[in-house]
Amino acid sequence: SRSFTVTVNQVNTRPTISSITNRIIAMDSATAPISFTIADAETAASSLTLSGSSDNPTLLQTVGIVFGGSNGNRTVTVTPEPGQTGVANLTLTVSDGTDTAQSVFQLSVRQRPAAPGSLRIASTGP
Repeated sequence: SRSFTVTVNQVNTRPTISSITNRIIAMDSATAPISFTIADAETAASSLTLSGSSDNPTLLQTVGIVFGGSNGNRTVTVTPEPGQTGVANLTLTVSDGTDTAQSVFQLSVRQRPAAPGSLRIASTGP
């Protein structure tokens, strides 16, 4: 007879993060809270770490990316730099301490439309 030892190593699966659709906002405003979900097979959602980055720090700095929510239901609110317009690709990253997953979406910041001009009423009769 033979005896042997079998060692089973735990496999770490990557966490998941849902996709976020591209957003368009007016200059000098912030997004409403944008909902997304996170999960991981081995780690409780409340123990996962979130971070955010922008490829255009002139338009959006890291401090302008604020997370909310709890457990697997999260939100992100994005506040661009004052007086700036343009496009930034935002990368949201979720980490379980070993592996990461990312969701990328585009934020377009546009100038507010001009207010309507002054209204002029012309009289055509007495």
